[in-house]
Amino acid sequence: MVNVWMQDDTHGAQRYLTKDQAFKNHVISISNSGSAILRIGDLIPTGDPGAPYKRNSVMIHSNYAWAPATGMLVVMKYNHVPYGASIWPAFWLMNSDNVWPKGGEFDIMEYANDEASKITFHADRNCMLDNRKLGYCMRGKHMGGPGPSNCNTNYWRNLFGCRPRQVQKNGQWYAKNPGVMAAAWDDAGITVYHIPENRIPADLKDDKPRPEGWGEFVVAYLPMEHHSCKNIAQPQEIVLNIALCGDWAGNGWFRSGEARRTGFTRGCGPLIFEPTRDCCTQFATSRDHRVEDMFRRQAYFDIDYLKVFAPVHAQTPQTSGVKRRGGQLLH
Repeated sequence: MVNVWMQDDTHGAQRYLTKDQAFKNHVISISNSGSAILRIGDLIPTGDPGAPYKRNSVMIHSNYAWAPATGMLVVMKYNHVPYGASIWPAFWLMNSDNVWPKGGEFDIMEYANDEASKITFHADRNCMLDNRKLGYCMRGKHMGGPGPSNCNTNYWRNLFGCRPRQVQKNGQWYAKNPGVMAAAWDDAGITVYHIPENRIPADLKDDKPRPEGWGEFVVAYLPMEHHSCKNIAQPQEIVLNIALCGDWAGNGWFRSGEARRTGFTRGCGPLIFEPTRDCCTQFATSRDHRVEDMFRRQAYFDIDYLKVFAPVHAQTPQTSGVKRRGGQLLH
């Protein structure tokens, strides 16, 4: 059901493995209870003097892609998620038939170091959130501050996608509060839920989900303006990966209390294009037994299932672009 992707576009300290390599090196495994484990693996030499060591990791893409416009519900039931200094995991959706960000990308759960998760939608043109609807539907929830309302994304022009006010928790909180992360997406917008394990509703347990009854579990709502966002998202494939350092965890090293407490702050800097001088990379590729222990204890996904539900009238899922191209993205 999944395809492993080996490219790294985030300048990280991880090396993504092929499927066979990932199983052989125990980066992907099956637990005694039957859940899927994806973890950060061993330190390996690269042969590159500019970045002599990296750690094994994995990025998986679904073999199919679903059309948001006709409705889709993506559900991940997890027992543990990665967290800690240098760790940058993500559970997200993207279209790989176009050069990013055309076709859309939606980050359901993404965070780095000890920063809170940021639920964000990225697009290649102006697409505005309806803030009136957002304020009404999220009343009474304890939320972080608002981000941009325009989903247009171009980092060179300081356009970072749309990130509404949302309930924000960091990776450690999610790891210690297992349950379900889910995203319901249709032509009106996207709703994201976190449901504690002991409160998973019967309709979801019976594979007959009714997310309209999950209001108390909403952590983010992205109502999209119809006229500016029409046809903005093409069929979306599911992606799950664990990155290290790089654009977020590396560049954000000094604003993270957890990262600073590692002691890897002297004689280095947030220098992601110079890995041997980058504080985060020095930490992540250290042979210190405390670092190895942290990765072993914290840097893994433990997932009971990933499921996609769609209404009867929904467009038939198509083979994902990454699957058709044997694991390659367009650039």
